[in-house]
Amino acid sequence: MTEGIYRRPGQGSSVSELLTKFRKDAFAVQLTTDLCTEHEVGTALKRFFRDLPEPLLGTNQRQYLYEVSKHNNREEKIRMYKASLDQIPTISYNTTRKLIGHLHFISTQSAKNLMTAENLASIWGPTLLHYEDRDAIPNVNHNHMLDTEVVHQLIKLYRHIFPEDPGELEKEKHMLRVLEKYSKAPQVNVCNKTAGDLRIWVYLHNKEGQSYNVSIGPNKTAYDLCKELSGHIKLLVHELVLEEIILNDKLIRPIHYEEKVLDVILKWGYWDEQDRKDNYLTLAHLSKYWEYILEKPYPVSGEMRFADNKTRLFKLYTFQFSQGKLTCFKDKTGEIILHSWNIEDIIWYLGHESKRNPQSRWSITFINANSHPVRTKSSPYFGSVLVWSDAATRANWLSAMLKSRYPNNLAPPPNLIPI
Repeated sequence: MTEGIYRRPGQGSSVSELLTKFRKDAFAVQLTTDLCTEHEVGTALKRFFRDLPEPLLGTNQRQYLYEVSKHNNREEKIRMYKASLDQIPTISYNTTRKLIGHLHFISTQSAKNLMTAENLASIWGPTLLHYEDRDAIPNVNHNHMLDTEVVHQLIKLYRHIFPEDPGELEKEKHMLRVLEKYSKAPQVNVCNKTAGDLRIWVYLHNKEGQSYNVSIGPNKTAYDLCKELSGHIKLLVHELVLEEIILNDKLIRPIHYEEKVLDVILKWGYWDEQDRKDNYLTLAHLSKYWEYILEKPYPVSGEMRFADNKTRLFKLYTFQFSQGKLTCFKDKTGEIILHSWNIEDIIWYLGHESKRNPQSRWSITFINANSHPVRTKSSPYFGSVLVWSDAATRANWLSAMLKSRYPNNLAPPPNLIPI
């Protein structure tokens, strides 16, 4: 709603201080009118993108984007923009979509803020397509004009280039209502509260059970959440476990009590839409997992069926878990290793997605903890699946894996009350 947003500069010292705070701890930063103006926030955002070592839209895409902007055929232009943006890294794509969507929203309010798509593009074009070596720009003015035209078209064609999300449209309408209400309301002092908290629903046992709306900050662990809710359900904190439920209830994971809950939730944002849309957290009794915790595991090795994310067909391989490493051998001789995973490098879930049919319910699905699962034409499945023939054998393997991953702190401690 503010006139000249992104055009009017903020005070230099306030902008620098704001950027320093964000680099130190972004979650702890609180944006309030008594500390900074919207122009200082806008300037900080522009400076952040301008100072990136590589431009958001990528150096490799620059010339192609310039050529696309010159096309006269609108449909062909949209297709080419889509193809170009699909080539940039996922984080860059998601950031571009969010930022261009934001600029598009601002341009729709140009009657009030006087910032049309053209005005915004003249500011953001050279920012999003900046050169790493600014002294090496062959023709500064000409390139800035091309940068401006590219970003102008991205803003104008935003609804056509990026997949339409009804949720985003509704969010924009709600944001507009809030902004209109805020602009008309008298300004009051804002309480000093940590920014960045997210509110989520946590369910008891399953999605049909009692639900609790809780605040999740960047440092809240599964143990903290269990302790917060233990009083509501009349159970002690060390009797509870937080579970991650994904892929339409097909995969379940007990979350270790030291894990940050926000990290669990945020990783869903990097998954495909079909893999994240119905995910949620539940609170369950820890006794559900006693067979994995209390029993002393036997040495684990043997033949099991396995399929990675590329194939639906399950084949029999020899597996071994030893010294914190899960190893897949080509045959019983154990001479040729096909795959090997360190236990700390995988995240595993009980069960398998409905598209798979391993002919057994005693399975786990595991994914790489250091990358995000992405379905492609060559890798159409979610993670790799390992299958056992009975519950007891699976329990023995998972017990060994859990105790290797958390040798000294597998089960949550009781909440001791000082006397």
